[in-house]
Amino acid sequence: RFSRGHFADASFLSGSGPVVSPQGGAFAMAAPDAEDYTESDDEGADAYRKGGYHPVTVGEVYNGRYQVIAKLGWGHFSTVWLCQDMSFSRYVAMKVQKSAPHYTEAAYDEIELLAEAAKRGSLPEW
Repeated sequence: RFSRGHFADASFLSGSGPVVSPQGGAFAMAAPDAEDYTESDDEGADAYRKGGYHPVTVGEVYNGRYQVIAKLGWGHFSTVWLCQDMSFSRYVAMKVQKSAPHYTEAAYDEIELLAEAAKRGSLPEW
């Protein structure tokens, strides 16, 4: 779950329009005011350890395709990163799950839920 303070500065996107998800949905990003930031708005460096958050660096490329542009936010289970899909010249969000075993089941549950939603997304009742 993300709160207002968990989003990074996205001013580099100004003028480029909304960021589009791989499924075609758009989402907007707003930069927080500097005076609104507190330490509790950050997941903390100590959380980047075995079983915790995976360190992701701007500029890294995942699967030879997704280049990390900026951190969008974080939650209890993961961090979320804005990436450039270099194969299709589009922006995508990459969610990086914590590595502890008890988070794995939650990740698989989320993947299953999102796959079902993607299958049914074009149905009128959805």
